[in-house]
Formats: sequence, C-alpha cells, structure tokens
Amino acid sequence: MDITLTSGANSGTLSPAADISICTNATGYWNLATTNINACQANATCNAVLVAREPNTVAFFGSPTNKALATSNCPTFAANLVAAIQADSAAECARQQIFRTLIKQICQAAHTATGSIGKNELDVICNAECHH
Repeated sequence: MDITLTSGANSGTLSPAADISICTNATGYWNLATTNINACQANATCNAVLVAREPNTVAFFGSPTNKALATSNCPTFAANLVAAIQADSAAECARQQIFRTLIKQICQAAHTATGSIGKNELDVICNAECHH
C-alpha cells in the first residue's frame, strides 16, 4: 500500500516496498523531526509527556553535536538515535510494569477487604493493560 503525501515540501507517494535509510536525507529528517518535537514542546500537555517519557529522545534532538553527526557520520547518528529511543521505551515499559503491579494490588485489596473472590466494581480495571 502506497502512502500519498498531499501537502508541504515533501509531497509525493511513498512506497513501503523498499528499505531506505534516513541517511539519504539526514538534514531533511533532522529538520522534520525537530519541527515535530518543537511543536510538541510548545504545547504544555504534549511537553509534559515528552519531559516525563521521552527525555533521552528529546535530549538527543536538542544536541548540536547530534545535528552535526547526522551529516558527518549518519550511520552513527542513526544508531545513537535508536539507542535513545530504546532507552525511553525501556523506561516506559518499566513504568507500565510498576503500574500493572499496583493495579493488581489495588484489585487484590478489594477482594481481601471484602472476603470475596467474586466480581466487584474494580474488576473492569484489574485486567486492563496498556499495550505499549
């Protein structure tokens, strides 16, 4: 399935059939990614998420060294970007695990306090998961 971009400087059709490196247009990639991050930072709600959940990725794009690396040694730039995103993702997974453990404890407390193994109002959240 092709993806058609209908506005902006990058109008055209993208085909997922071929692998292509961000290094083919590292400057363009840098500019688009930082534009998205800057727009998010300008919105208080979005920025709060960035600060809390994507600190490595934001710091990566805030570094002039990484901007220079994008054009001087793009494969290293890409590997370092992947590492930053993976670090943020691992931290998010750890937060989700802590959250799931807490929810299970809260649900178990309801059963322990009532002496019941039957259903209660909290069961709707007891098995809910975030699919990060």
